[in-house]
Amino acid sequence: MTTEYGENFSKRNLLLGRQLHIVFPNVNTLYSQLSWSHYKVLIRVDDPLKRDFYIAEATKNAWAVREMERQINSLLYERLLLSQDQTSVMAIAKGDAIPTKPHQIIKDPTVLEFLDLKPQAAY
Repeated sequence: MTTEYGENFSKRNLLLGRQLHIVFPNVNTLYSQLSWSHYKVLIRVDDPLKRDFYIAEATKNAWAVREMERQINSLLYERLLLSQDQTSVMAIAKGDAIPTKPHQIIKDPTVLEFLDLKPQAAY
């Protein structure tokens, strides 16, 4: 099809179009604020709730593709679910706030019992 219709009809693009149709079967659910590049990143997100979260945040905050991909790779959705202070996590994710304490970034404490060390926050 590439020779007949051009490079936009390559095998890779056709597979991506098929994947887009599988993930978003209703064309009316697509957002005009998001580009094809946004959707190429979003179709790799398996969880529909997580995908809907990133779509909402990308449209609300006008995220570029790289910013959205950075937020997905930094597990923003999971950090928000686990966080007790969701507003500060969102502020850090948007760049409005800078983390000043380790517990704002590291959510899982390290267990060092195999080293016979006493549990301390200073570790």
